[in-house]
Amino acid sequence: MATVYKRTHTNPLPARAEIVTRKGKRVAQWTDGKGKRHTAPLTADGTKVILKAGTYTAKYRDGNNFLVTRPTGCRDEQAARTKLTEWTKRAEQVRSGVLSAAEDRIADHQIVPIRQHFDAYIDYLKTKEATRLHRENVKRYLILLADECAFKKLSDLDREVLEHWLLARSEEAMSARSRNGYRGALVAFCHWCVSTSRMLHNPLERVPKANENIDRRRVRRSLTEPELERLLAVARTRPLQEAQTIRRGERKGQLDANVKPKTRDRLERLGHERALIYKTLVLTGLRKGELASLTVDQLVLDAPRAYVILHARDEKNQKGSYIFIRDDLVQDLTLWLTKKLEYLRKESRASGESLPARLPPATPLFYVPTGLVRILNRDMKAAGIPKIDGQGRTVDVHAMRTTFGTHLSKGGVTPRVAQSAMRHSCIDLTMNVYTDPQQLDVHGALNVLPALPLDNRAEEKAKQQTGTDATDSVAELAPPRSTPKSTPPPDKPSDSRTNTDKVQERDDIANGAHQSATKPNGDKDEERKTNTDKKEEWSERLDLNQRPLDPQSSALPNCATPRRVRWRYSSREHRYAQARRPDQKQVPIPHRMGYSKCFPPVKEDLMGPTLDTRYIQQLAAQAVEEDLGSGDITSASVVPEDLVCTAQIVAKQPGVLAGIAFARAVCAKVDRRIRFNALAQDSFSIDVGSEIVRLEGPARSLLAAERPALNFLQHLSGIATLTARYVERVYGSPAKIMDTRKTTPGLRLAQKYAVAAGGGYNHRLGLHDMVLIKDNHLALARPDEASINQAISAARDGLKKDIQIQVEVSDMDQLKDALDAGPDLILLDNMTASMMKEAVQMRDTRAPDILLEASGNVSLKTVGGIAETGVDRISVGALTHSAPALDIALYINADADGS
Repeated sequence: MATVYKRTHTNPLPARAEIVTRKGKRVAQWTDGKGKRHTAPLTADGTKVILKAGTYTAKYRDGNNFLVTRPTGCRDEQAARTKLTEWTKRAEQVRSGVLSAAEDRIADHQIVPIRQHFDAYIDYLKTKEATRLHRENVKRYLILLADECAFKKLSDLDREVLEHWLLARSEEAMSARSRNGYRGALVAFCHWCVSTSRMLHNPLERVPKANENIDRRRVRRSLTEPELERLLAVARTRPLQEAQTIRRGERKGQLDANVKPKTRDRLERLGHERALIYKTLVLTGLRKGELASLTVDQLVLDAPRAYVILHARDEKNQKGSYIFIRDDLVQDLTLWLTKKLEYLRKESRASGESLPARLPPATPLFYVPTGLVRILNRDMKAAGIPKIDGQGRTVDVHAMRTTFGTHLSKGGVTPRVAQSAMRHSCIDLTMNVYTDPQQLDVHGALNVLPALPLDNRAEEKAKQQTGTDATDSVAELAPPRSTPKSTPPPDKPSDSRTNTDKVQERDDIANGAHQSATKPNGDKDEERKTNTDKKEEWSERLDLNQRPLDPQSSALPNCATPRRVRWRYSSREHRYAQARRPDQKQVPIPHRMGYSKCFPPVKEDLMGPTLDTRYIQQLAAQAVEEDLGSGDITSASVVPEDLVCTAQIVAKQPGVLAGIAFARAVCAKVDRRIRFNALAQDSFSIDVGSEIVRLEGPARSLLAAERPALNFLQHLSGIATLTARYVERVYGSPAKIMDTRKTTPGLRLAQKYAVAAGGGYNHRLGLHDMVLIKDNHLALARPDEASINQAISAARDGLKKDIQIQVEVSDMDQLKDALDAGPDLILLDNMTASMMKEAVQMRDTRAPDILLEASGNVSLKTVGGIAETGVDRISVGALTHSAPALDIALYINADADGS
């Protein structure tokens, strides 16, 4: 039976208590220090009083039918009974299966203030022996997030709220690393809550991390060997020289100041220690805190290979390490310890104490000052070493570790050994973060490549060595050519070349060999001159969406010939516009936004602007997780586990291909054993029946990967196909087809990549990389910035020079104001064709360098007429929000050989 009651306990009989009898029972009466009168019954022996608790306790049976006694914390009986009713109701739900035992336990934590959970989490970090600095930072992060995001209880934790907070901090120019610190602290706290049954799941697990690689606030560089020599020399002499420098008067700056012998000795010792600190940091890779933690007993200098014992509590990863020391540094440290012992004995002699035979084990190796960064800055200034170089890279104390890693690689140390010396868990960190590529001898490394003469010396040498013609020798070594298995359709000419020949032809085309083989030398010289002249014409306003050159025909006999896309130079805009004329010359495109200079052959991770492998893998992992869940129960119950088969992904509808890398990532996520052979590349035109991908692997894995892979291919190919149709409608005009921000949440980069694959151009990626002033902005602007002219001026004053400014106008009066203000682009919103023509004429007269972009009511029927008005760009939201999926299917063969 559930009930509430007040528990009793006994206390010693209070002093001056009066024993009286009431209703036949002996009770004690006394007055406490506050003057309050108390009465309580006595125990049987009369030595103690029986007292009742101030709050009620509940007794009931829980979901496992165990008798439970829980304090309610309520002084009011009715409030205590309300809590008891809630607990008994939950217990009944657990017994009936409506509520799980885990959910029952979690419900008790939801009403506890979140600050109490924070305190418990910090105590947990103490048990893990996390450093004091780490605990303080985590607590500071959590409290700030709870205050600014209004997280009062665990149930208040919300992903969207945290993402909005991180976005606001990003707009306030908080670094990506700092934002990740706040995010990581709260996500780790939620993981701990799940592990301690305070929450069922982590609601913040999928909050994305900020990309620290593109938002690095401090890029460190390595010091060169001459710089290190100057730095050590200055560090050793500067303390004494500053003391000897006259600060005032006619002799200001001369080294004639009187320095006492005792002060001179102290300053020389200080300079020696400072130079040795720098040298130890550079030759060991120790961090500042790790070096400061070293004591004399941690040095083992008499071993065949001297080393330093770094305790786990002092190391960043808290594992503990042995740091090996070079021989010349061993000699320096031995001399330094000898001098420290001499100094200690001198101090002991002066104080009348006994002389120590050796240094105490706990003696610090160095007294590393807390302001070492400022000291290093002054030493570098005195040595003529710039703090920040021309590329914005800086030198600080931690750059000594970068210097250590760079000189290891520069000296020819293998990457794995360098990683071990740096004590990194990831070799990418050693090679890409702590190695300064500008100090590596890349030019000298090219000398190991073989010499490849272009005259007949190679043939003559081959004849002398073999006694036969060199051509015959090569022919004998060449592999025999095989006939393709597939038979070409009867309506297409037969092609007897092998796949190897076709791949070689594509490579030749990509490298320009195809053109050079069909043109005389005079044409090649003229082309080089023409391309050089065009390069000189390039404006500083290059397109932010440069795209690849020439997708070439597939090497597969049964794959449709892709659309050959060429790019022509447009002197009107200083940009690249699309054309299909096969006689047009290719112009090399500058290497921008992650694109290679030539598209085929393409790597599996080659994507559009801002796309990288991690983004592709993240989307693929999310797609597989939401589709696969705990497993494919259908395949597990029907398909044999050991069955291996092949499959083909085939186009059932003509269009433009996009999304190959996403499909590849899905297959790799499902099962690494799946062999993924792409037979076509993104931006290829495909026909009905075109084979896109061949797959081989476990049957269950292929079935699991089928739908996520096809979802990516169908959706992105649909966008690329619709974009290509719009591009075809504006062929012959200078207008470019642009996308918008009307994208599916989470898929913006992928969809914009698909637009580029279809021949379109990308507008701004988000609100962060371009200014677009619309009517709503003007309506909400300050009174002195409500006009277009003032708004553009205000935006230009607070921006970097490389940020473009665009303004939206809807009539001719606004257009005149915008042209006078001089933005980079003007958006013509919902204008008629006649208004657009007038706008183009006005632009050509007043400000010919400003680009005009048409927007609103754009469709396949109207886009051609809009392009004829002479606008430079046409933005189409339908490219991403209304593109129908392209029909692509996967067919599985039961046998591994594909039969």
